[in-house]
Amino acid sequence: KRNYKTTISTLFSYIDKNNEDDEHNSYRYGIELKNWSGISSKKGNKLPQYLKSDEMSQFIDAIESCPFKSGDEFRNRLCLKIIVYTGVRVAEALNMRFKDFKLVDGAYVVTIKQKGNKERIVLIKYDIVTADLNALKKIDNRDDEDLLFVSRQKSTYGKQLTQSTVHRVVEKVLGYAGIVKSKNGAHMLRHSFATMIYNKSKDILLTQEALGHDSVETTRIYTHFDEDNL
Repeated sequence: KRNYKTTISTLFSYIDKNNEDDEHNSYRYGIELKNWSGISSKKGNKLPQYLKSDEMSQFIDAIESCPFKSGDEFRNRLCLKIIVYTGVRVAEALNMRFKDFKLVDGAYVVTIKQKGNKERIVLIKYDIVTADLNALKKIDNRDDEDLLFVSRQKSTYGKQLTQSTVHRVVEKVLGYAGIVKSKNGAHMLRHSFATMIYNKSKDILLTQEALGHDSVETTRIYTHFDEDNL
């Protein structure tokens, strides 16, 4: 909102200084945003967009059946499944390498690189991702040191996938599933994961740990909602 205010005020100032007619006469409008100070810039505790449990089931089904470009299907499915089932940030998913996946008792233990060289561990069941993980590794003869998610376009081939590409993939799957949200970004999947974790456990500290938040206050937004009341 501060950015909007600055932009609008700058525009009004520009109009005042640049509205001369052919005879060099100008008019100062003097427009002011008098009521702007009464608008709070705080975000409040409104929960961001997320998928309810039935929508999440639709979305997961759509991941499997959505028609992706040949060669991209394993990458796209794996990326979305990892975000949906572990709640990692998009940037964290894009930094994953094959070596980060360690199979232990029917599940992959995945090391996540966080900001400030911090690490946390997330788990994802073997049967959820193994087919796409193996196919992705085989398709270009990738090795354990390679990033999981890279571009396959000619101009950027082999470079780390961008967050905007992941957002477009999410939008494609949402559209395929017939799910309409005002905000369709990939970060919505993390919010969906967090909401489900809290609704099931009612444990704010467990939810904080799962999300990798430094402060419980960041996580507390998810405690204001209960699936039974939605």
